[in-house]
Amino acid sequence: MSKNQHKKFQRDAGRKAIRVVEWVFLRMHYGMVKFLTPVVCAIAWMFLRRHRRVAAESQAVAYGEEMSAKERGALVRRNFFNLGHCAIDMVYFSYHGKMLPEKVRFSGLKHIDEALKKKKGVIALTAHFGSFPLMLRRFAAEGYKVNIVLRNMRDAKLDEHLVNWMRNMHIRPIFAQPRLKCVNSVLRALRNNELVFILLDQNFGGDGRIFVDFFGTPAATAAGPFVFSQRSGAPVIPVFNRRVKDDLYEIMVEPPMTLEQGGTSEETLFFNVEKATKLIEGYIRRYPWEWGWMHRRWKTRPENEVTNKEG
Repeated sequence: MSKNQHKKFQRDAGRKAIRVVEWVFLRMHYGMVKFLTPVVCAIAWMFLRRHRRVAAESQAVAYGEEMSAKERGALVRRNFFNLGHCAIDMVYFSYHGKMLPEKVRFSGLKHIDEALKKKKGVIALTAHFGSFPLMLRRFAAEGYKVNIVLRNMRDAKLDEHLVNWMRNMHIRPIFAQPRLKCVNSVLRALRNNELVFILLDQNFGGDGRIFVDFFGTPAATAAGPFVFSQRSGAPVIPVFNRRVKDDLYEIMVEPPMTLEQGGTSEETLFFNVEKATKLIEGYIRRYPWEWGWMHRRWKTRPENEVTNKEG
C-alpha cells in the first residue's frame, strides 16, 4: 500500500468511525454516553499515533526544559482524552439543544452585547481551544448571527460533513479561500452587525503572515482580525471555551481589545497580532490540556532562519 493509499484508508476509516459514534451516541441517554466516552477516547488514543507524536513534538517546542518528557507525555494523554470528551459532548449537546443552557454557560457575555449596540458587528478572536464548535452552537442557540472563518480540511468528505453540521446549527462558515470572497463575506457580516469568529492559533504560511513570539519561538500568524477591524471599525473581542468539569463548559468573553497604534500600518498589525498571540498563549499555559497541540504551529519559518540553515 502506497503512502497516499494509506492516508486515504486512514481518513476513510476515521470518517466512518466518527459517523458510527455519532449515530450510536445520539440515540443513548446522556448517562450512558458519559460512561462510554472514556472507552471511545482510549480506542482513539491507540490508533492516532501520528497525532500523538505531533502533539508531543509541539509540546517539546513550547515547554522545552520547563517540563520533563514524562510530564509532557502525561499532558499529551490528558489533552487527547479531554478533547475527545469535548468532541462527543459537542455532538450530543448540539442535537439535544435543551441541554445547552445548563451545560454551556457564559462568562462576560455583556461585552458582546454592548459591542453589538454600536452596529459594527464583532470580530470574535478565538482558538482551537476546548470545544470551540460547541461555543459557536451555544451563541447560535441564543439567537446571535454566527459566522466563522475556516480553512478547507484535507479530507473533503469530512469537510462537507462538518459544514453540513454547521449549517444545520445556524452557523455560517466563511472559507478563507478564495481570498476576495472571504474578505467580502466577512465585511458583509460585520455590516449586518453579526459575530465573525476567527481562529488565530494556527500556522499561517500564506502572504501577509507575521512572525510573532509564541512560547518563545517565532510563529507565522495571520493578521486577519485586525485587518478587518481597521476596515470595518468592528471591535476585536477574545472569546474562549473550556471544559470546567465532566459535562460543564464555560464560554469566557473578555473585554474588547485595546488596539495598539504603530508608526505604520505594518507596525500596528504587528503589535496587535503579537498582543493577541500572547493572550492565546496565556490561556494555553493556564489550561494546556484544552488546546489542539496536534497541529504543527511552528512549521513555517522566517526567511532569515531558513537562509542561515542553508548557509
